[in-house]
Amino acid sequence: MASGFRSVAALVAAAGLVLGGAVTATAADGDAQEVYHVVQMGDSYSAGNGAGDYYGDPAAYRSHRSWANLYADWLSTQPDLPVQYVSYAHSGAETSDILETQLPQVSPDTDLVMFTIGGNDVGFSTIVENCFLVAFRSADGCRSSVDAAQADLSGVVEATRKILDELAAKLQPDAQIVILGYPLLATDTPYILCDYHVICWGDYEYDASAGVRQLGLEANALQDTLVAAYNQQPGVPQAIHVTDIHDLFAGHEPAPGDSNLYRWVDEFFETETQQVPPGFSAETDYRDSADKFTFWHPGITGHAQEAAHLESELGLLPRAKAVQAANAAAPADPAGAAAPTAWLAGPYVRPVGASVVLDARGSAAGGGRIVSYEWDTDGDGAYDQTTAEPTLTVPFPAAADVTASVRVAQTDGQTATASTQVLISVDGDQVPDAADNCPTVENVSQSDLDGDGVGDDCDPTSGYPPLQDAPGFSWQAAAGVEQRVGADPLPLDAVPADSPGRAVTLVGVPAGGVPAGGQLTVSAAGFAPGDPAQVSIDSEAYLLADVEIGTDGTLSVTVTVPEGLSAGAHRIYVTAPATVASAVVTVATAVPGSPGGSGSGSGGSGSGSAGPGGGRGALAASGIDVSAAPIAAGILALGAGLLLALRARRRRA
Repeated sequence: MASGFRSVAALVAAAGLVLGGAVTATAADGDAQEVYHVVQMGDSYSAGNGAGDYYGDPAAYRSHRSWANLYADWLSTQPDLPVQYVSYAHSGAETSDILETQLPQVSPDTDLVMFTIGGNDVGFSTIVENCFLVAFRSADGCRSSVDAAQADLSGVVEATRKILDELAAKLQPDAQIVILGYPLLATDTPYILCDYHVICWGDYEYDASAGVRQLGLEANALQDTLVAAYNQQPGVPQAIHVTDIHDLFAGHEPAPGDSNLYRWVDEFFETETQQVPPGFSAETDYRDSADKFTFWHPGITGHAQEAAHLESELGLLPRAKAVQAANAAAPADPAGAAAPTAWLAGPYVRPVGASVVLDARGSAAGGGRIVSYEWDTDGDGAYDQTTAEPTLTVPFPAAADVTASVRVAQTDGQTATASTQVLISVDGDQVPDAADNCPTVENVSQSDLDGDGVGDDCDPTSGYPPLQDAPGFSWQAAAGVEQRVGADPLPLDAVPADSPGRAVTLVGVPAGGVPAGGQLTVSAAGFAPGDPAQVSIDSEAYLLADVEIGTDGTLSVTVTVPEGLSAGAHRIYVTAPATVASAVVTVATAVPGSPGGSGSGSGGSGSGSAGPGGGRGALAASGIDVSAAPIAAGILALGAGLLLALRARRRRA
């Protein structure tokens, strides 16, 4: 982690060296105070999906708790630094949205532009669904999504470079650009997906955690290289890539198939995750939510940690220091000063009983200093309070929709006004009660899965299965490394097709079927010489034998049919890495007094040992104890829904 921090600090220092003495700000228009203009662009990881406290366009999910907003708040606490912050970030934005919609709104006098981008270009939501969402995840789907994303990375790099170049053409050379990296989408604990419940091997399995983590690291490295190349140009606004966010979030990512007790990222069916204090002692708290647009996004603590990271690693950037120095040196009471500029942050949407901090810290004197702030908190045109401080906390005990205003006065008595909208509703969202499908619960998205007119967040029969603890799979693999496995979304009786050129034949099966407890010989051909293979019987995932394919690509092994196996048709599989073949066998009723001990492996081209014939075996390649098979059946029965396998978690009311 330390090396990543040093790289950020080095970039900041390099920016100062490149700009050198050009990083200056001089008071103009009668020694007017300079304003530091901050703009946030980007996608949902910039807008603040999952952090709550939204405002403006409901589809944008812009949050007062977003990392850039919080960093701008911190900048505003610094002396002689009026900060005006605006966000154009929008949930779901791609690089094309920045280029076509957001970037054109950036003013040429902007001092700092900040954003995250690229996740939606490579199918972020599809990756989360195909890799982690019960009833949708699969080894093949996850692998395909990750592979497609990797193939798209070069295009994202090109588009991001275009964003930087267009910003360079618009901004002043002493402006700066910050690109924040993404946290990784899963903890480093392996999360194994299997295409078929009896096959968790080779191409039939996929470590979703490893796949998405590697994708995130590759994307981060490419952004790092891109920013370094852009910064080689002379006379352009310097860009800083905050490359170590994945280190900052290490151990606090989502845990698919389980739940990370110390997560800073919202998992499924939750929002506004918060850990107090951050670290690995207190469990993460959260609020229930069926809003899919907040799943797998940083929550309250995630954004706060990103902002704190910028405060400690970036601090005041060179342009901010220049503005601060110029304002500190400006005359306290110059003659012929221009009028002040008033600024009031907002708008705000809060629930009844909440307070709003009206914030005029972005106001600037046209000469001298701002000496007073008059506040109209109820929108009646009369100023209710006067303060020497630029902020005022206003409680709202009842529903309200007001235009709050501030009138600032500077040293020579000149004034200016600014206003912002404050909406106080029963549930804390901006949807009118008459149209709100969930009028007592904040639900910005108004999602209604079953279309019954009742929002998912307050509908006991929303179409989602109940949010409850569900059993997951976890075991200790080789060397004590914990792993998890995702439940197979396919029916338990789904049969994978034989791999081309592979075949299984069964020898020694009587006309009426082999009795439970009896023996038969399994032969296979067409496999890769020397490959390890397993012989299993499907219905309850009994492992019958571990074998090695012979030098001629065949095997022959005698196995014992488990005594407890039910009568009827079953399927015997031979699986090797990336290959499978099977054959149907009829199991008759058990032979009275038949032996239940281990079967014996026989010669043939292949060699190996037969597993226990009378008890349950284990699929050694996957590490899944077959005692989990009934659990898997229970989970798969919920395949049409979106049941989330979770451990017990702390939850806010």
